[in-house]
Amino acid sequence: HQLMQVDGKLPDITKAEKLRLHNNNGAPIEQENVVERLLVNGLVQKKLKLSQMQGQGQTKTDIDEQQDKMEQENEVTLTKQITNEERLKRITEMLQGLTERYEGEYSNDLEENLIRRQPDFSNALAKTEIRASLRAKMIDWVIEVFGNYPDTTSHNTFFVAVHVLDLYFKNYKGRRLKDGDVHLVGIAAMLIATKYEDIMQISLRDFVDKVGHKKFTAEQIKEKEWEILGALNYNVAFPTAFQLFEKIMYKNFQQDNTDGYSEIKSSAIYLLKMLYLDVKFLNIQPYVIATSVLCYTCLLYTSPSPRDS
Repeated sequence: HQLMQVDGKLPDITKAEKLRLHNNNGAPIEQENVVERLLVNGLVQKKLKLSQMQGQGQTKTDIDEQQDKMEQENEVTLTKQITNEERLKRITEMLQGLTERYEGEYSNDLEENLIRRQPDFSNALAKTEIRASLRAKMIDWVIEVFGNYPDTTSHNTFFVAVHVLDLYFKNYKGRRLKDGDVHLVGIAAMLIATKYEDIMQISLRDFVDKVGHKKFTAEQIKEKEWEILGALNYNVAFPTAFQLFEKIMYKNFQQDNTDGYSEIKSSAIYLLKMLYLDVKFLNIQPYVIATSVLCYTCLLYTSPSPRDS
């Protein structure tokens, strides 16, 4: 309200405001504080405009409303003029704080929970008459099928399908499964995996026409899907070998985007998939397999030759 008594002239900046424009030595601030300079510039412009309004005979209410409006505009202008470097610095500091909090409060608990809940695939074929070689062919075919849908499926979709397949072989309490059952079980396991994991799932029609080549009807596939889910007690929310691998990768590499990191990760994922073709690796915990794969891949990329690895 003191500004209203200026009588239409550009008011002088007060002593306190002058101090804001200078450092402790009395020298003008150049780039010591961008935000402070922007605030003072806005203050000068506001005083000038209010003086002009008072000189034009506008009422106190009009001036108060205009002053509130100018304060809001000044805040918007100040926000826009803060440099990208300052924004990036603030975001970086915030993310670092969140990362430190995550590592300190949640990371170890999450890892322990994943290890505790990992499924047991040991002796998956013991109660069946399915040949290990035929199971390996099925796993290879699953890789091929999901490879035809690279934009909608993920690596984890593959591992969900394989784990569902092996858990069904292990837990099914009906007749002894034989080689002739593998094809339909594999299709149904992939259907369950894409439903659970993918945002845009592979359609049932695709499984009938393109994947199964019309060997099985939609009703046969859905019936086998129901049977598999019953054998698993409708639980497909288990940690996969890929999820455990990603957790280990993040713990050791954070969010590294270097070429070496990408090569190590892609090679390790390839090796992890290949190991699940061999039935004997089902007797090893997924966490141990994921850790071993990462260790081997790192050694492979840092040693002079594979023999040294």
